[in-house]
Amino acid sequence: MIRKHERVGALVLVVSAIVVGGCVDVGETQTHFDVSDQYFGQQPPGMEPEIFAPGVVSTEHYEHSPAVFSPDLKSVYWTLEKQDPTTGIIMFSTFRDGAWTEPAATSFGAEFTNDTPYMTADGNTMFFCSKRPREGKELGWHLWTTSWGGNDWSEPMPLEFDEDLPFSGYLTIADDGVVVFSGRGLDEDDARDIFTARFEDGRCSKPVRLPVVNTEYIDGYPNISRDGSFLIFESDRPGGLGGLDLYSSTLKEGGSWTEPKNLGAPLNSPGDDRFGQFSPDGKYLFFGSDRGGSMDVCWVSAEVVEIPLGR
Repeated sequence: MIRKHERVGALVLVVSAIVVGGCVDVGETQTHFDVSDQYFGQQPPGMEPEIFAPGVVSTEHYEHSPAVFSPDLKSVYWTLEKQDPTTGIIMFSTFRDGAWTEPAATSFGAEFTNDTPYMTADGNTMFFCSKRPREGKELGWHLWTTSWGGNDWSEPMPLEFDEDLPFSGYLTIADDGVVVFSGRGLDEDDARDIFTARFEDGRCSKPVRLPVVNTEYIDGYPNISRDGSFLIFESDRPGGLGGLDLYSSTLKEGGSWTEPKNLGAPLNSPGDDRFGQFSPDGKYLFFGSDRGGSMDVCWVSAEVVEIPLGR
C-alpha cells in the first residue's frame, strides 16, 4: 500500500513558482552530495510503491509525468498539471548549497501547456511535449527539444520528423539513436499507439508503428532502455487490473518484440498507472498513479520489474 504522508506547506511554494513563471539559475550545483542527499533525502522504497516527495513533487494537483532526474541525480524535472483550464507546467528542483531548491517552473516549460519531460543520458538534451504554436499555428500536442547551455535551457525547437504525425508525445531514446514515442495516425479516431524512429543529426526518420506491442486500445507513454532491449509502456487493453496499466516487452534476437506482459500488482492497481521510467542509476522505477486519490508521482524498487533493465 502507498504510504500517503501528510502534505506539507511546500505546496504553497509550488503554486507561487507557477505564478512567477520563472526559472531558478541553477549555476554550479553543490559538490558535497552523497547518498543521504539523493532523492530529496527520502527513505528508498522497497517492493511496495510509495508517493515520491509528498507536498513537494507530489501535490494536490495532477502530476502528469514521472520524476525525471539528471544523470548526476542533482536535478529533477516533472509536470504539474492544473485543471479548469488544463495547464501543464514543467517544474524542477536542483541540489545546491547543501539543499534542494524550492520547486520552480523551468524557463521552457512555464508558457503554453507542456508535459512529460525526458532527459538524454548525457543530460544535455530535453525532449518534452507541448501545445505551443508552430509558425504561428495551433497544431496541438507535438514534441519539442531544448539543450542545456550551462546555466539554463535553450529556446525550445520543434522536433522534426521526415513525416509528421497529427499527434506526438513522450519520446525516449536508446543509446543507438532509436526513439519510441506516443503518436496517432492520420485517422483521428485511431487510438494512441507507440511509434518508433531513428534520431540522427537533430531530427527523426519517418515514424512507424512498433510491431506486436500495439492494439486497438490505448498504448502509449513508452520508455525504452538505454541499450534498446527493454520497453515499458501504458495500456488500457483488456485483462489489466484497472484503467491504464504498465506493461513491458523485450527485444528478441532478430529484432522482434515479445508479447507485452502486464507488470501486475503491486505496481499496477485498480486505478491508472502510467509514465513508467527508471532512475538514471537503475535502482528505482518512477511512475504516476491515482490509487491514492489524485495522480501523484510514485516510486518503487526496480526489482519489482523482473526483466533486467538495460543500461
